[in-house]
Amino acid sequence: MSGRNRRRERVENIRIKAVHGWGRDQAASAPRYNITTRSCRQTGMSRDRPVNRGAMSSTSPSSAMEPLSPPVTLRAAPAAALLLAAHGERNVPEPNALLAAHTNALAVLLPHMRVAYGVLNGEPAFEDALLQAAQAGAGRILVYPFFMAEGYFTASALPERVAAAGCSEAVEILRPLGEAAGLPQIMLDDALAAAHRAAFDPASTRLLVVGHGSRSDAGSAKATARVAEALREQGAFAEVAIALLEEPPGIVEQLEASALPAVVSGFFAGGGMHAVRDVPDAIARSRTRAVYAGPVGASPQLRDIIAGAVREKMGRGC
Repeated sequence: MSGRNRRRERVENIRIKAVHGWGRDQAASAPRYNITTRSCRQTGMSRDRPVNRGAMSSTSPSSAMEPLSPPVTLRAAPAAALLLAAHGERNVPEPNALLAAHTNALAVLLPHMRVAYGVLNGEPAFEDALLQAAQAGAGRILVYPFFMAEGYFTASALPERVAAAGCSEAVEILRPLGEAAGLPQIMLDDALAAAHRAAFDPASTRLLVVGHGSRSDAGSAKATARVAEALREQGAFAEVAIALLEEPPGIVEQLEASALPAVVSGFFAGGGMHAVRDVPDAIARSRTRAVYAGPVGASPQLRDIIAGAVREKMGRGC
C-alpha cells in the first residue's frame, strides 16, 4: 500500500471512529440484520426490536470501552396505523392519485399514527400495505374502506385479504366512506359551488346524484338513493334525482327527462374511469344544460370526516 493510500486509510478510520465509535475492521465484521416480513403473524405484531447482544458483552474493563458492534438505535413505533383501502384505479393518467393525496393529508391530521393506503387491484397492493404497517410495529391497524356502500368488497373481499395476510387479530375494518354522516353536506357544498360557477339558480336547478349501481347487488343503488334523500331534505335544489352507471335509470335518460338545468354530483370514492370519463361523456351526449360537480371522493373535506371517525374509534386524540 502506498503512503497516500495509508494516509487515506487512517483518515477514514478516524472518521468512522468519530461517528460510530468503532474501526473499519469492526464495522466490516459487525452483524447486519435483514428482516423479511411475510405475514402479520411472522412479525409477531410486537414492538420488540432485535438486540445486538455482542455489544453488551465484555471480558475486560478495556473491552467495555469499545463496542464490539455498531450501536442499535431503537425508535418508538406507532401504536396504531390507519390504512385506506380502495378498489384501485386503472386506465387513468395518475392511478390512485386522490388516495395518495388523502393519505398524505391524514398523516398530518393524525401525527401519532402510521397512515398508508393499499388497493385490491394494482399498486400498492393492500396486503403489502398491511404487512408494512405490521413490520413498522403497529399493534392495531384500522382499515378505512374507500367504498360507497356495504357490499362484496367490504363484507367479503377486504376481510378475506386481511385473513390471507395473517392480520385478522390486529385489524379492524371501519364503516365505508359512503356511509359517513357528513358526506351529504360535502356533496351539497360542491353542488352549490358548481351551480354558482355555471350561473344556475339552485332554486330552479335539478341536482342529479350519480352512483355506480350493480345488476347483482342492490347495495350501491340503495346507498345512492339514501344520500340523494338526505340532499333532498336540505331543500337547496328544485329537484333531486339519481342516475346509475350499471343499471337504470341512466344519466342521459335522467338529464333529458327535465327541462331544468342540472348539476351532476358523482357519488364515487375516487378519480377512476367512471368519475372522470363516463360521467362527463354522458353529460356531453345528453346535450342538456348540465354541469359536473365532480366525484365526492375528490373533496379535501373528506379528510376531516375520516380523521374524526378514527379518533372516535381510538377513543383518544391521535
